[in-house]
Amino acid sequence: MALNDRPHGIGHAAAMARKPHKKLCLSFYTELTNFIGDDEDEFEIIGEWCIDQNNLESDAPDLVVFRQGETIACLIVEITTSKEFKTMITKVKRLAEEYSVEEYFVYDYEKYVWYSNHDNDTSYSEILELNLSDFV
Repeated sequence: MALNDRPHGIGHAAAMARKPHKKLCLSFYTELTNFIGDDEDEFEIIGEWCIDQNNLESDAPDLVVFRQGETIACLIVEITTSKEFKTMITKVKRLAEEYSVEEYFVYDYEKYVWYSNHDNDTSYSEILELNLSDFV
């Protein structure tokens, strides 16, 4: 069966619903890493990677930032829909507490709303010293 001959069932619908999310995550990662390029010695930015690099079973947010030489992420970002926004905030708060993540953000790409541990609606990262909304 050729790739285009596959039936388009529930799996296809679910994949299509995630397409905007994946495209935004990739764009966000690319724009941010291109900008941070000069600071590669200080930070490592990885898309959909484990919070704890010593535990490959740990959760993998949409974007994680590590200080060079550290194995626990110092910053995590989840990008989500309006429907999942509150649920994702709860999840990210739990992860930040569980792994001692210093800074976290949740971005609702449908309503262009940010949530962070600094101020509920800010997208400014104190760790990276930049406004994350400039990259989405």
